[in-house]
Amino acid sequence: PSSATVTIVDNDDPPEYQADIEVSEFKWVPKVMQKLEHPSMISFVLRNDGPSDMKPPDTQVEARFYLSGNMIFGDGDDILVGTKQGDVTLAAGDQMTVRYSGQAHNTDVTIP
Repeated sequence: PSSATVTIVDNDDPPEYQADIEVSEFKWVPKVMQKLEHPSMISFVLRNDGPSDMKPPDTQVEARFYLSGNMIFGDGDDILVGTKQGDVTLAAGDQMTVRYSGQAHNTDVTIP
């Protein structure tokens, strides 16, 4: 396709004693990529809407990136193009920008 729409999907109903993590301001550079190319930068804002802090041992964040032919996630046409994992500590009410910079660091995210 010649264009894409970013849809952010998260699990919105955590138990009331856990952190409620929200994602916004997704960026992907370059905006246009060729087959087998890797992004030079991926970033997004991660916000903890509480009530709990993200602190050890509960700090793992996994971001999965998909291509889809439409705006409906989970209808069978979604293609996983990569996954990023890491540990994040984030107090309730705080936010941070998560960045994955440099094509050499993003070889695990590839346009099929």
